[in-house]
Amino acid sequence: MTIKRLLLIVALLANFCTHAQENEFCTALHTIMKDAPNQFKNIRGKTMKAGGQSSIWTCGITIPGTISSHFVSYMGLFYEGAVYASKDKSGLANAYKEYKSKLSDCLLSQGYEISYTPNFYPEMGDFKKVAFLKSKRENIAGKDAPAHVALEALYNKTVGMYTVVFYIYEH
Repeated sequence: MTIKRLLLIVALLANFCTHAQENEFCTALHTIMKDAPNQFKNIRGKTMKAGGQSSIWTCGITIPGTISSHFVSYMGLFYEGAVYASKDKSGLANAYKEYKSKLSDCLLSQGYEISYTPNFYPEMGDFKKVAFLKSKRENIAGKDAPAHVALEALYNKTVGMYTVVFYIYEH
């Protein structure tokens, strides 16, 4: 086998693996989103914390790339998936761009529109909050409203940790 053929095979396999991972990401994301009208009851796992004003549950589905994920009930019900956590800010921009791109690839073709709002943390101004919402003409009010997704880059001064997290909101 010539080196050119070997390199071609390696390139094709790498492309296939990358495409398969993207499909797995989108499939898992859409599975969680489809269960949102049901308050995530089909995929919400064991209770991790209950009481007070909030509750936290494990997640029965792993979205590829997440390092931590769970469901939270606090002023509404949502999925929270962390994809980057470090005391070093150097990888923050790459993780933010990567997951903004992945979410865009999965959602924009499904009738979602992207919008940006300023980051709550002044020192994180380069990383706007990204929201993916169904277009206005497709919005349905109330219980049947579609799930929406947000991506945020955060900094916790108390622990000195930078994170990139995406959320899937019930509606």
